Amino acid sequence: MRAHNEKKIFTLFLAILISLFMGVKSSRSFALRTLSRGDTIKNYEVPILEGNTQTMEKLCGEKGLLLVFWTTWSERSLQLITYANQELAKEYGEKGINIVGINVESQSITSGEMKTITETVERLNVSIPLGIDRDLVMYDEIGVISTPTTVLVSKELKIEGAYPGFPTAAREELKSMLNAFLGIEEKKPTEEVRYLMAKKPKNNALLFYNLGKNLYKRYVSMKDELTRVPRNAVDKLDDSIERDPDFYSPYLLKAIIFHKAKEEEKKKETLKSIEERAFSEPVEVRDLAYMYFILGMLDRSGELIVKLKEMLPDEPTVPLLEALLALSQDKKEEASAQFREIMEKGGLPFDLAEFIDPETGGAGSAEGADMAVRVIPEKVLNISKK
Repeated sequence: MRAHNEKKIFTLFLAILISLFMGVKSSRSFALRTLSRGDTIKNYEVPILEGNTQTMEKLCGEKGLLLVFWTTWSERSLQLITYANQELAKEYGEKGINIVGINVESQSITSGEMKTITETVERLNVSIPLGIDRDLVMYDEIGVISTPTTVLVSKELKIEGAYPGFPTAAREELKSMLNAFLGIEEKKPTEEVRYLMAKKPKNNALLFYNLGKNLYKRYVSMKDELTRVPRNAVDKLDDSIERDPDFYSPYLLKAIIFHKAKEEEKKKETLKSIEERAFSEPVEVRDLAYMYFILGMLDRSGELIVKLKEMLPDEPTVPLLEALLALSQDKKEEASAQFREIMEKGGLPFDLAEFIDPETGGAGSAEGADMAVRVIPEKVLNISKK
């Protein structure tokens, strides 16, 4: 059923592309497929997890309602629902905006999927109301395109804003959307807040990158292997680069694809393009360091770590990469000490305990260490199939 749902979402992406090529323009930047800002959503009745069915009107706060469409199988969804629960609900609940998660796991949710949802909610300690969009009625009628997506509606159930995905910049941009709706004047972000905010891609480059990434995930095996280059995925990444040559993510994913498919010449060409672009923003350098690690270019990755320590002294993914380097070089005690310290401090965008024992800091068996070295970097880059 999950595969059916992913196929449905992918079909919607293709429909958007067709409208692009035919010259159809949208003021919504493809955040929603059917409704626009100012349109009114229905007063849907939503079954609340471990509660009664509630209408949209009852779920609304004094000023409005923020709907977070999410799934358990989307890593960004888990990051967003955690952020919405821990930060947005606390900050904006008292300002009259209720935050409600709407799970869109699949069109016909099975008992097994319900169990997964419940276990995920318990693991993440989510306390905001969580509804289930049975038969994906809201998903289809509101016109959600990607998972996750956040939709802001007023007390009168009029759409005031929508935000697809959960990139690094989303934490600040979601607050900006809420503040604008509430009429709150924003202070200029400090450098401490801005340091990991990526430049916003232009000309729908992010849309084409996500298409390429989703196609890549379809071809790569659960062991992160490729038997050949997925040409359609690379084509979408090239489209993304053509639309915004300064958007770094498609270059990185192309290099990783060519590496896994053992296309050395194409990988070298891509790496040359990356060097020529001279990406230098903190988040770009961080992701480049992880890319070089995935490619097995450990010396280059280590060089960037030294640079990152100065640029991002408090960013937890930097010592995480140090620990991974130590683990890959069989420096187990050093890696374990670093992992334990990272887990005590927290702040990672995913649960490191999936791979590392919180008490020992170890990865368990040799197979566990191999999985940690393979999967954790892709978790950071948000390209992991798992």
